[in-house]
Amino acid sequence: MTKYLFTFICSLSLLFACSSLLKKDNSPNKSTSFGSISAKLNGANWSGAWCSSLIAAFGNTQVLTINGQVTEKVIDEVIVIGISSFTGMGTYTYGGATDKTSLSIKYKNKNYGLKKLSIGGGGGSGTIKITEFVKANGILNPGKAVGEFSGTILETTSNEVLTISNGKFNSVIVL
Repeated sequence: MTKYLFTFICSLSLLFACSSLLKKDNSPNKSTSFGSISAKLNGANWSGAWCSSLIAAFGNTQVLTINGQVTEKVIDEVIVIGISSFTGMGTYTYGGATDKTSLSIKYKNKNYGLKKLSIGGGGGSGTIKITEFVKANGILNPGKAVGEFSGTILETTSNEVLTISNGKFNSVIVL
């Protein structure tokens, strides 16, 4: 529970931090691109032109939160990945009883996430692979996290499975 609350708080903070970095353009047809994210969700192509990350340290633990959405202003479809005990490039798993990685998706007006039905998982499983990681060096020198993700998660009020394949992200690290 604490892990999910922390991921939510980090994601919310990240949205505010990223929004403040960009110069606002109020023209109605202007779309801002800030990183990218894409995946096949139950076989359908999904993509977002807004993908940013936040890295934070709590004692000896680093946490990486990746937030991808359709655009800066369109937040009705969102993918949020949280990796606690982040150590850099490598493969992280989710869905096991001791995994410190989370995945949440809002897609087609449904919320999907990892349900811990019992110790040992049962609420979906998969991998998140970080293939490139560069720490930010201040607000004017953002870093980046590049990677891939795949697996399954469940709709939060039912047992409907969402299958994620060919997931890719190139996120900007702002903090």
